[in-house]
Amino acid sequence: MQNKELYEKQKYRVFATVLASSFSMGLSNPFLGVYAARLGASPIELGFFHSFINFSGNIMQVIWGYIADKVRRYKLIVALSMSVSALMWIFILSTNEPMQFIVFVSIQSFFGSAAAPSWTALLGLLVPVDKMGAVLARINQFSTLGSLAATMLAGVVSQFFRGSTQEFHIPFYLSMITGLTAAIFALTITQPRVRAAQKLSLSVIRLSSLNKDFKTLLALSSAYGIAMSIAWPLFTEVVGNEMKLGVYEISILTIASNVTSLITQNWAGEFVDRYGKKIFIIIGRTSFCLYPIIYGFAPRFEAILITNIALNVISAFLAVALQAYILKVTPEDVRATYVALLNMSTGLCFSLGSLIGGTAANYLIPIIGRWTAIRLLFVVAAVARFFVGVLHFKLREPGD
Repeated sequence: MQNKELYEKQKYRVFATVLASSFSMGLSNPFLGVYAARLGASPIELGFFHSFINFSGNIMQVIWGYIADKVRRYKLIVALSMSVSALMWIFILSTNEPMQFIVFVSIQSFFGSAAAPSWTALLGLLVPVDKMGAVLARINQFSTLGSLAATMLAGVVSQFFRGSTQEFHIPFYLSMITGLTAAIFALTITQPRVRAAQKLSLSVIRLSSLNKDFKTLLALSSAYGIAMSIAWPLFTEVVGNEMKLGVYEISILTIASNVTSLITQNWAGEFVDRYGKKIFIIIGRTSFCLYPIIYGFAPRFEAILITNIALNVISAFLAVALQAYILKVTPEDVRATYVALLNMSTGLCFSLGSLIGGTAANYLIPIIGRWTAIRLLFVVAAVARFFVGVLHFKLREPGD
């Protein structure tokens, strides 16, 4: 049976899984950092927050991917990962201590990370090769739609509990319920047969075994991970403690971003299929240097809103191009392991960059003052994002 026929039979189950999963994440992910700040987390604790989540979410990626490629039960791994991650909300909401909260969220990230390589491998079996960009864009639209609806709901709920912990707790509990629903939907997908990998072992992730295109992407994505994440603790510090935004304001920012992405994704897949993946990866990653500049020198709600809208147009093309590029340069029989290696490497670099940003802020603030330190680190982050983004010209367009 051709990939196209397989996908047509399974696409609504895929859409339902993506919709429920993104709805769950949309109820929680935009608010976790601000909730940590509300609990009283310091700049260095916010650095730990971003660092620990990325570390725990990516340290096991290669093992998760290896297990997935070994047992070939991709949908089952996705469902189990979603279920355990959802149930962790019971523990997360049981504490008001910043570090305990960070530890529980990190554990949730650890178990939730098992789904990523298996989901990518499953999509690789289902998505038609000749329409990869268009199909992935369609899937991303459902992801954006789910996140958009969830964040709108969180914003409405927050108006009834503004200023209290329930402003955060109710969306988090709803996230648990929809996460379990997504796991059920994942089990309904019929996984196509896949040939067994020949003598599969972790030796497939040795640098000497990786193809050149993937090694280049791995190196550039890892470097970009550090450049990208230096600013993350500072974003949370500015939004949570300086601007003092709550669920409602963050919902507005997220909704505006998601609506922009949802509209843009109508053309993203077609453009990526027509003009290639490399150009959109370069433009997307380079343009993100604007975020730290705006947060550091124009920390106003209106400025951040406009920036989010503008850059999410570019981000929509980047998401489709990057996902399509990964599927093109990874071998089918060990794709989950390759994707896991990429996720682990970039995730650990996210962890390192976040730790650098939070620690540097904690060190510099007493010496040169709070805002001077924050702005200096934002400039460093912006320059690093731009420079590493430009280096992506070293990528080779698949098929050239």
